[in-house]
Amino acid sequence: MKIGARPTDEQILTAMRRWRQVNPTYVIRNILAERDFGGFDDLNTSHVLYRLKKLERAGTVRQVKSYYRPHLYWEVVE
Repeated sequence: MKIGARPTDEQILTAMRRWRQVNPTYVIRNILAERDFGGFDDLNTSHVLYRLKKLERAGTVRQVKSYYRPHLYWEVVE
């Protein structure tokens, strides 16, 4: 993947569906960084969080209550 490339919303949603569970932001970022998935090596977690918050406002994903406060957990609204 070229430097500075960013995943689309569909790629983020596909990464979230990959494990079929509720995922924290950093796990979604790690899935997107996998070579066979998208290879977004230089992607940082803050960008994924930014996109997830936009998707939440659009009603596509929602934040799930977490017992470990520093981690934000997300799930796809279906």
